[in-house]
This record gives sequence, C-alpha cells and structure tokens, in this order.
Amino acid sequence: MIIELLPSQIPELWEVIKLGAIRSSEVPEANIPTFCNRLLQGLLSGKVSCLIRLGEGRTVLGILLAQIQENLITGDRELNCWGIYSFRVIDEESMLAGLEVLKKIAKANKCDRMITMSRHPRVWTLFEGAGWTELTRLYVYPIKEV
Repeated sequence: MIIELLPSQIPELWEVIKLGAIRSSEVPEANIPTFCNRLLQGLLSGKVSCLIRLGEGRTVLGILLAQIQENLITGDRELNCWGIYSFRVIDEESMLAGLEVLKKIAKANKCDRMITMSRHPRVWTLFEGAGWTELTRLYVYPIKEV
C-alpha cells in the first residue's frame, strides 16, 4: 500500500523519513543538519510531499519525496520525484504502483511532466520500462577542493 502523508503525520514518521532521505540523497556528513532542517520545514509546510510504501503490520518499506517546481527554462510545472529509498528490494509491480500514484499527484497539480534523478542502474531500468526517458546527465565539479 502506498499513501501520501499529511503534514500533520510527518513528526510521527520523521526518523524513518530522515533516514531514507539522507541515504537516497547521499548527503555529506557536514551538510546533514541543514539538509534535515530544510526537508522538515518543506514537509511540515506542505511544499514537499512524502509518500510511503507500507508492508505487513504497517511497516514502512520505502519513501519517496516529491516537490512541484517550475522549470527555469521552459516555465513548465514539474513534479520532481526525489528521495526515493526502499528499505527492502522493491519489485517491479510495487514500483509501477508507486509511479501510478505519482501520475495522479502530477495530474491533480496540473504538472506538465515528472522528473527524477538516480545513480542506480536498476532504478534507470525500472523507470525506462515505465516509459520515462533520459533527458540529461548531471556532472559536478567541486570548487572547494580545487
């Protein structure tokens, strides 16, 4: 079962959400406090949505964070799906069910597209199999270390 949490439900599941968000975003240790403060603020204000996948006994099996944003170049509305983390290996059927929930959220919010990033080849395969296409690759050059 996949549910979208209300802002009032965030405090009860904050530790699980925080763990999944940090792991999926691969946040450097020094940035974790700022990352967590900004994430919590976004979740409590409703600007960031959190979907959770529940298993037997209402155990949290995975999380996904999503945020509506405007594309700076085109002006299109996008549902940015990030913070995708599964505490157990996810099967294709569950992944596709989650994408259907995201489609409904995107349509309800009049989004033009959904976007996501991942560095995991299995996730690429699942998304491509669901009709997503690769738009670009992101490269980083760390100035502080130069």
